[in-house]
Amino acid sequence: MQVVARQRFVLAGRVGRARLGHSGTAREALDIRTERSRAPRFGGVRGTRFCPGAALLLALTGACGSDAGPREPVLPLQAELLDEEVRDLIELHVGQVRRARGDARAHGKLGLAYEANERWDEAARSYANAAQLAPGEPLWRYHRAIALREAGYTEESLALLEECAGALPKLAAAHQRLGLALLEVGRLAESAVEFKTVRRIAPERPEGHAGLADVWLAEGRHADAAPLLEQAVAIAPSYKSAHYSLGLAYRALGRAADATRELNLGLDADPRYLPDPFSAELASYAVNYVGRMKNGVALMDAGRPAEALVVFQKAFAKRPDSTDVMNNLAAAHLELEHWEEARELLQRIIALEPDGFAAHLNLTTCQLGLGDLNEALAEADIAVGLAAEVGRTHYTRAQVLLRRGELEDAYAAASQALRLDARDPMVVVMLAEICVRLGKHEEARDRFLSAVVQLPTFLPAHMSLVATHLRLGELDEAAAAFEVAERLAPAHPRVIAMKARLQQLGR
Repeated sequence: MQVVARQRFVLAGRVGRARLGHSGTAREALDIRTERSRAPRFGGVRGTRFCPGAALLLALTGACGSDAGPREPVLPLQAELLDEEVRDLIELHVGQVRRARGDARAHGKLGLAYEANERWDEAARSYANAAQLAPGEPLWRYHRAIALREAGYTEESLALLEECAGALPKLAAAHQRLGLALLEVGRLAESAVEFKTVRRIAPERPEGHAGLADVWLAEGRHADAAPLLEQAVAIAPSYKSAHYSLGLAYRALGRAADATRELNLGLDADPRYLPDPFSAELASYAVNYVGRMKNGVALMDAGRPAEALVVFQKAFAKRPDSTDVMNNLAAAHLELEHWEEARELLQRIIALEPDGFAAHLNLTTCQLGLGDLNEALAEADIAVGLAAEVGRTHYTRAQVLLRRGELEDAYAAASQALRLDARDPMVVVMLAEICVRLGKHEEARDRFLSAVVQLPTFLPAHMSLVATHLRLGELDEAAAAFEVAERLAPAHPRVIAMKARLQQLGR
């Protein structure tokens, strides 16, 4: 899985959804056998007997009686297969439950520890305990629904999600999960309602737009889906599943070239879920490799690279020769502008995998940050040579050429990037800026007009549009464009200065 932002390419290889510590599916791991053996470190109660058939389902769904008295902690199945760090974490929380068997929060935290490390069955049962001890806290039921779904109990999970969405009307995450579950079972009208709710609660996030678009795709409404998906990828260019759905929409609309590009951008897409009040704590418990890497990528996507850096450093300490880990760690350093640290990692990756264009592209960014424009251009040329069909390679090369003052070559590189990736608004912005410097003001104006449509809240594009209108003597258009910019950030120094300039011009 690769994620692009600030020319960072995250995860050369995909992190799969492993059932850690299980062989086969969740149901196979919890089949009708009775699990008697437990790692001795958990001591005390040797473990829960798991009953066959309906009794097993009752245990997982938490419908195991109405007694809300103190409960024993849920112990892990096949504890001997756990990573050492996971085992230590579970042991800690099992001990906390044993000291407070009637504390819903203790059982819930144990459930979070299991969920973070993809032990879905144990998580579901822990959340059942927490929910019965604290029936007024719907978040435990919500996380139980998540665990049940991952364990394979989709019908029970859907029913519980419907209950939780009603109890948590302002939690966008609950409505998103319910919308996805309804979509999967073909209840399209109800799914659309949930995604519309997500869009209302969190319009700045891409998940609601993409989810509603997926409903429209399922209904064959491709022309309605495409604008929503374009909005989603404009908000989050690294949102792979939105790119893939957009490719499907374009293909149905006969836009073959655009479809191919978007489908390629959406390869190896993983689900993307909105956060809830337990998300930060949940992420802190992801101590196995897969959980750590997924957590780190999620933090990067959420714009929290400093936290992601800590996660990837821990993974790197365990797997210092993994190029996947190094790629992610370098990406976090790039976001934080730790140029030297990123360069060292990227040079190691290139030594191991010289034909990987992403590392060369990231190294280009490092060299730019360090001010070495010759080395930056050399790396950009290598990246283009390895992946000439990828628009981001030409975009990054254009950045280098622009820094070097080679404007005509920068214009050509940016134009090629736009031909390959017409949906990347930052390419449009850069090409417009190059046009300004080349004196191509009419083309610059047209590019900025396109950019502000794709990036309606991006102040620099709006302000550059105002300035370009002024250069062309288009005072009315400049005043109208400025009104939009001023609404975005009335106290911004650049806005204040432009307002004074327009007033001097009588506008």
